[in-house]
Amino acid sequence: MSRLQPVQESNNELDDTDEIDEQNFDASQSIVLNRYEPDQLAKLSESKEDFQEQYHSMQSSTKKPLKLYRQYDNIYGEITISNYAKTITLHPWFQRLKDIKQLGPLHFKFPHADHSRFNHSIGAAYLARLAGTVLRSKHHRITDSEILCLELAGLCHDLGHGPYSHSFDHLLRDISFKSITAQHEIRSQILIKHLIEDLPELNISAEEVKLIQYFIDTDKYKLIYPNETLPKHTPGLEQIVSNPVHKLDVDKMDYLLRDAQALRFDMTIDGKLDVRALLKRSQLVHDKKENRTFWMFHIRDQGMVYDLICRRFIFYNNYYLHPDVNAINCMLTDALIIINRVKKYSDCVKLENREQIEKYIQLTDTFFLEMLMNSDDDRLAEASELIKRIVSGKNWYKHLGDFVTNIENLDETSYAELPWEIFTDKSTPTTLLPKIRYHQNGLPINPLDVKNTRRLYLKPDA
Repeated sequence: MSRLQPVQESNNELDDTDEIDEQNFDASQSIVLNRYEPDQLAKLSESKEDFQEQYHSMQSSTKKPLKLYRQYDNIYGEITISNYAKTITLHPWFQRLKDIKQLGPLHFKFPHADHSRFNHSIGAAYLARLAGTVLRSKHHRITDSEILCLELAGLCHDLGHGPYSHSFDHLLRDISFKSITAQHEIRSQILIKHLIEDLPELNISAEEVKLIQYFIDTDKYKLIYPNETLPKHTPGLEQIVSNPVHKLDVDKMDYLLRDAQALRFDMTIDGKLDVRALLKRSQLVHDKKENRTFWMFHIRDQGMVYDLICRRFIFYNNYYLHPDVNAINCMLTDALIIINRVKKYSDCVKLENREQIEKYIQLTDTFFLEMLMNSDDDRLAEASELIKRIVSGKNWYKHLGDFVTNIENLDETSYAELPWEIFTDKSTPTTLLPKIRYHQNGLPINPLDVKNTRRLYLKPDA
């Protein structure tokens, strides 16, 4: 079903959106079309009359017109999100992400890194829609519905995170939680389905819900629907929100920029890493040798791609897995294990019914922090003491030192079963960079030839 319609600029409030005068509609008013260069516009329609015909055809085929809302983002400045995304951000389940720190307990060590998953999710949605819109100008088979599903997948990919983000996942692993919902990606895929059911006015079909779930994580989708065929989609789009090929996607692009600002790694996107330009030069390219379509970056952006991959590695080593942050994670997980032993919160993580979902949605950073800081329950005394030690910055667990181990020969199952106190990361630059796929003017470049790429210039006649 076609949803995308040209719209005038709208205010931030849903009820204040201006309606379009269909008879006097001018294509030049469109926020969507203003994103394109003149030559790209020519590909979309040869004339204003052609566009008018396309517009009215789309108008008659949809029940709910798509409108774009402008709002400010501290990374990108002015951004636009659809009315579908705007409606979802107002839902209590999404508002909950304001109380889930993006970097978990890292702010106890780096107090300025206290940004939430709420802003990151909106940023990922913005980049996902931008990527889809730009790609459609080059690949006209991409549908309005697919762009919408990309945006909502970016928006809701972190919806299932528990309190203190990955620390909650560590808790579930340490207590041997036996359910596929131990993985936050699957919790996100389940919650978005129920959230959309709460919003029938969006008129999102069951097929589109599954495509949103698939775009959130292709591998985890197969665990939820093991016996179903994959949702129909334009090949390559599944790599935009969560990239199974080389891990560089709009999710990581956004959080690397957002974390960099919070950690004072750099102060602005301008003159630094313009990921919007990276997206605009990307293409979906079919590799005949592998018989697969890849989301490829232009070879001229090789330096920016290297920066992003290396930046992620630096952040893991210097911040995410800082010795003191690891110590806090261990203490926090020990505290959560004690709480779970008493309160049985892990039962609701299965998300098997509405009661469990509503209970899980209550679990946030502040929920556990206030519970333990103000608890007079003797059964929680040890957990309360651990939290107070974390908050005060005193008597953290001691870092005993680092050691080197070769994990290259471990399969994924063995890697997942390592004691979680052993902090490792297989996503090193030397591992990921050779997997990045590049194109030059739409033609795939052999990964082995990337380092030998040269630019050719035409010397003008004297």
